[in-house]
Amino acid sequence: MKKSNSNFNPALPEGEDIHSLYQSGKYEEVLYVSDFILAVKPDDIQTLNYKGIALDNLKRHEEAISCFDQAISIHPKCLNYWINKSIALSALKRYEEAIASCRKGVESDPQIAEDRKKLTLRMILDDLRAKHYLPAETEKPAGLTKPLSKEQTSGFMTKLLVFLLVFLIIRLFHYFFDSR
Repeated sequence: MKKSNSNFNPALPEGEDIHSLYQSGKYEEVLYVSDFILAVKPDDIQTLNYKGIALDNLKRHEEAISCFDQAISIHPKCLNYWINKSIALSALKRYEEAIASCRKGVESDPQIAEDRKKLTLRMILDDLRAKHYLPAETEKPAGLTKPLSKEQTSGFMTKLLVFLLVFLIIRLFHYFFDSR
């Protein structure tokens, strides 16, 4: 008995899905299929995301931003939609908006602990710079841009050395007195 395919879509060739079309670089086909799916399910955020990515790859950045905005309006706490929007904004050289999009995505994602948000934002922006979506000279998040001063470094090293010394003394104490 043949299993029924609950994801059957008459717009897709047999054995294909929108992800495989995207992975194959068939962006025009992704648009065709996504338009078909969105006609039936206009709030399908995954399809909106794939459509936006395909549009961005086809250099139709304004349309891509519109798709990401729709996905964000449905699911504003998904960091990926914000990042994809920032990539499209960067392609249009709207760097300040791109950085703001990343910042909003990080701030709205409940999966990222409050104390990790600045570091996460910095890592995302650094990754976008490394992939040449953002120029190297764009703004870095406040609080993470300056290297530690000599005073901060020496203070940290002093505390670390004191901690290690105390730890060693305790270990030696246990070694000599626990072995008897």
